[in-house]
Amino acid sequence: MRPALTLVLLLSAIAGCQGQGGQADAGPIDGLEEEPADGGDAGGLSDGQQGDGAIHGWVEIVELRQQLYEWGIVRGYFGLDRHFIRYPEHRLDLRCEAQDSRDACVLYTSCAPFDRMCEDVCSPDQECVGGVCRPFSSPVDIGPIAVEGLPSDTTLEQDEYGWYGAGETASELFDQGDPIRVQAEPAALEPFELAATGVAAMEMPYSSVEPQAGQPLVFDWTPGSLAEARVQVLLLSGWHAPYAPEVALLCEVEDSAGQLVIPAELVDGFLARASLFNRPGHIMRYTSDQRSWQGGEVQLWVGSAWTLHTLGSR
Repeated sequence: MRPALTLVLLLSAIAGCQGQGGQADAGPIDGLEEEPADGGDAGGLSDGQQGDGAIHGWVEIVELRQQLYEWGIVRGYFGLDRHFIRYPEHRLDLRCEAQDSRDACVLYTSCAPFDRMCEDVCSPDQECVGGVCRPFSSPVDIGPIAVEGLPSDTTLEQDEYGWYGAGETASELFDQGDPIRVQAEPAALEPFELAATGVAAMEMPYSSVEPQAGQPLVFDWTPGSLAEARVQVLLLSGWHAPYAPEVALLCEVEDSAGQLVIPAELVDGFLARASLFNRPGHIMRYTSDQRSWQGGEVQLWVGSAWTLHTLGSR
């Protein structure tokens, strides 16, 4: 077991963190079937107060890796809406419009902006809308969340801004095949339990990709042994999170495929809209679980993500 790494500032820059919770760009494309964000209930984009009374939540357990560093992320959030700033960045369906889709990939554009720079800088639990700092919809405190299957017993507690975290964690959180269980027994809400499986570490021989106009972009990897594991590729352009990406590509296949190909048409669509490169994305092997809960849903993602920067020029 490698020693834990305390890399909060580095994580914010490399992993594209959102809000105060520390953000790993890791997880499945579970929301592709949902409507894109348009200022309505799904994203809470108009004033951060949208919602229908249902509770939506998630927990992610991710080993985030790159050539020089690796560290573990165990965190989550529960609230009365699904505002994009409260979700991992791969949930592009809450923020952007699906412009085109081919094979296993979706090209996202027209992503909703995020701004804390009103006349005064907004606090971490607010966003700037029309020059006015407005609070997000209230987070929901469901009490402690127990995580089993990690190197040590782990309990997630909610902080003052509504994020759930475990503090400093080991850089290696699981081995392939390890059962991971997340459970909570809120005093006034339904209990829930989610289960996923630790995956083989994702490792690539490079940390950046440079798409070429008119050419498909190919990713190859060595599959793990879990039949249920999947691999996701997220490519982004624009300023680091929480600022909106100019354009994004999100793709997903079964891990056993060992290869993912982004069609040339989607590569061209990405390059036509991109002007700021080197925003970090990832390639990630993961398993997941999801349950309907309290009128909404709760999700669990367990994965190993390798940071990828997208290079290019205009």
